Amino acid sequence: MLNLIALLAISPNQAEAPEISVKLDQTAGIAGGPVRGTATITFAPGLHGYQNPPSQEYQIPVAVSVGEESFKPVKIKYPVGEEHKVGGENEASRTYSGTVSIPFVLKSPAKPGKHTISVKVRYQQCTDSMCFAPKTTTQAVEFTTKAAPKGWTIVSGAAIWAKALSELK
Repeated sequence: MLNLIALLAISPNQAEAPEISVKLDQTAGIAGGPVRGTATITFAPGLHGYQNPPSQEYQIPVAVSVGEESFKPVKIKYPVGEEHKVGGENEASRTYSGTVSIPFVLKSPAKPGKHTISVKVRYQQCTDSMCFAPKTTTQAVEFTTKAAPKGWTIVSGAAIWAKALSELK
């Protein structure tokens, strides 16, 4: 019985959840325009997640997505992870540990108004010897789309898109 209690104490569902925050660079923008933001994940000491794309096919990487149908992901820039020797692996894997920031650019809906963006962060935390069950955390952030100002042209729209994508770090 004592072994069962000890096994439950280290159950794969018991890992300390990472701190996750989502911030937008702006709270309002032109309808159909870019929305820049960052998802930040902080893993507890001794835990890591796999980079996206993962080093090995079987690894479940950290992934950012949008649950709100009216916002479309345009670009998500995953950083390169650190090389880390995991468990009994022969090759090092690339992982995220500590704090990792993942910038993204979304396309806002064409309809002006107040919107809620549901940003989802999927992760699987691991120690050097075991992995926990994958989880998804959703954070809601508010964004207001406005009609294009008078005199707005296709060139104006292209310029703000070029700027948003070039500033993605």
